[in-house]
Amino acid sequence: EYSVPLPNVNEPKRAILETYTKEHSAEYQSQALIDLARSLHKKISNVSDIDNIIIETSHHTHYVIGTGANDPQKMDPKASRETLDHSIMYIFAVALEDGAWHHVKSYTPQRAQRKSTVAGKKRREILPKALRKRQLIQATMECIAGVGLSQVTLAAVTRKAALSQGIANLHFDSKENLLMETLRFVTDEYNSGLQRIFAASGGESAEMQLRGLVEFQFSPSVTEVTKMAVWFAFYGEAKSRPTYQSICADMDRKSAQGMKKLITRVALAYGQEVDAALIADGYIALIDGLWLNLLLSPRKLNRVRAKRVALCYLSGFFPSLVEGSN
Repeated sequence: EYSVPLPNVNEPKRAILETYTKEHSAEYQSQALIDLARSLHKKISNVSDIDNIIIETSHHTHYVIGTGANDPQKMDPKASRETLDHSIMYIFAVALEDGAWHHVKSYTPQRAQRKSTVAGKKRREILPKALRKRQLIQATMECIAGVGLSQVTLAAVTRKAALSQGIANLHFDSKENLLMETLRFVTDEYNSGLQRIFAASGGESAEMQLRGLVEFQFSPSVTEVTKMAVWFAFYGEAKSRPTYQSICADMDRKSAQGMKKLITRVALAYGQEVDAALIADGYIALIDGLWLNLLLSPRKLNRVRAKRVALCYLSGFFPSLVEGSN
């Protein structure tokens, strides 16, 4: 529902002064990009030397006029003007090559199908900031797994991600911030999985939740080599790095609290009195050791065997856990 205020009798008609006009004949959110492309045109001697173009946008821009729209016509030089003026890929390429934007000439079939624009080997990738940050974090994880935490550099990360160091600095300001966000990503992902299990409802018994916890902790997503390498790399540095220590300690605390509560519920179901904290501490220590062996000695220990070891430990307190497990 919209409210349109009208001027009163004899009141000056000033509404036009409160509107925002477009300088260029293209979708509103492309205005700044056209200006940027025109400016870059003056600084680039030969646009054919460009390997790829990466544009950072808002979520809305990405999904309306960027590649997030999943509309192949936005990349089709034979598309209608109505489609092309809602395509960042087309608009930016033309404005960059021409150094100008014209409300008629920039949309003619001859201009849209110019070989230098269509056949050029430029890759125009428009991603929202969240996806670009995720790309850099993934590249950081791969670098840590490959060379170790102390040897990671922004240059190596950006090469792995096929991005510029400027993009990394834009999102994270420094290598240290990028490393901290990488650690938070790994711990948050794992904690989210734990909390889904600890908070499970719908009639699922505590014993089933405990078995589900073991399944989760030895699932492919958790025991993926890169993630485990990242976790142990940060864990090894935690003692001398207060920020890392704080993040790791918070993860350990949440895991221990949830595990203790779950053990208590299982014990109540069995009608037993147990030291839930002691069992939880022993289980967490065992899990850490199994993960480390999966990382360092994958030929001696696989996920299936590691899961059986964890279940055997728990079955010493709750025998039926082994029954019916895979």
